[in-house]
Amino acid sequence: MLVLMLHYADGIAQKAKSDSQWRFQIGAGAAINYFTNEQPHTGINIGGIANVRLNYATSKHFSLYAETGYAAAGGSLTKFTDLSYLGFDPSITFKNAKQSSYLIHSLASSIGVGYTFFTKQNWTIKLYAAPTLNITLGETETYEKTGDLLPGVSNFPGIIATITGNQYVDKFSPYWWGLQSGIQFGLPLKNNQQLYIDFRYAGGLSPVLKDYSYIGTAGVSGNIRTNAFQIGVGYSLPAFVKKAKPTKNK
Repeated sequence: MLVLMLHYADGIAQKAKSDSQWRFQIGAGAAINYFTNEQPHTGINIGGIANVRLNYATSKHFSLYAETGYAAAGGSLTKFTDLSYLGFDPSITFKNAKQSSYLIHSLASSIGVGYTFFTKQNWTIKLYAAPTLNITLGETETYEKTGDLLPGVSNFPGIIATITGNQYVDKFSPYWWGLQSGIQFGLPLKNNQQLYIDFRYAGGLSPVLKDYSYIGTAGVSGNIRTNAFQIGVGYSLPAFVKKAKPTKNK
């Protein structure tokens, strides 16, 4: 009986040792994006995220990871245009206020470090941080513009109108650097798999828009960066697992 118990315990130990130090994650979620306030009248918009991550545990608590995926960054800007000094009659083209919401569709990649806490209920809490590189894939603008649709005469203001639209633009930097930090809560599933919830902050280090002026004046300008608060859910499972060789009972 004692021999059988020892063999059983040895089999469990070998099974535990077969667990890989590698973990694969896939997740998606939403981002609250905002442009920094180097210029007035900046605001937020909502974008989406989707990513894959490969983790390597260097010890019980510390780990390294590489991540890549899609991120819709950006924010909103308000710009005031007045080109009537050039001799044109004021119109919605030459004199207007424009509220624009920009989504910068990017490939976001990072290599970082993490530290994991383990609870008695086998939940995990991971803190992590990494530098990020975003490569711009495309840019879209949703705008609302208000101006003179038909100039007035004498003391009459004419017709003031608002138009809305969507368009592709080529306005932002082809790439930019940032820094992300976050926390993951892992809920255990069977076979050492997890369902996780991820909260992170992605801050821009380099500008996505240089020398931007909200009034179109070179002397009144600033470099705009994009930041985001992101929340996502995902699935995690062991990767590169080596099957334990069965032991022969003598």
